[in-house]
Amino acid sequence: RDLGFAGLREFKLALAHELALGGSPLHRRVNVADSAEDIVAKVTRSAAATVAGVRSQLDMATLEQAVSAIAAARHIDLFATGITSWFMAQDLQARLFRLGLSANAWVDYHLQRVAAAAQDPRGVVLVVSHVGGLPSMLEAVDIARRQGARVVSLTQPGTPLADRTVYLITRDNILE
Repeated sequence: RDLGFAGLREFKLALAHELALGGSPLHRRVNVADSAEDIVAKVTRSAAATVAGVRSQLDMATLEQAVSAIAAARHIDLFATGITSWFMAQDLQARLFRLGLSANAWVDYHLQRVAAAAQDPRGVVLVVSHVGGLPSMLEAVDIARRQGARVVSLTQPGTPLADRTVYLITRDNILE
């Protein structure tokens, strides 16, 4: 359950799925004796398996609704907690900006609350949080929701953040 699975059965299924895709996210199968060609093949095979695994988990209809909400938003605020989540939020903010969308990424919880208070029903708050339970981030989400903003989050299912989300994007699926 600490790993985000409902029980042993779900863990075993996910493990079997991962093993069936082959490859290791840490490239443990790469050896010092491997040729450059072998290493490139192993790394790219692992990356392709990871992308295929993510694609197989997506509910396209709900993803399209979340994307439509983001594309139509007057402004998008991205909130993140933790270094990996912050990296993802910054990267997405840059990509949204290149698409001509107004977006800011915030890691400081004071600024997240200020940004949330400036939201309105035409805005979207996109939250990236692996744990999905930091109280200050949840407070910012609550403020944005009171302002009428739609909330899209990338987090684990069953977290307090997931419970506050309009469009929940999880590693298991996408829920509306």
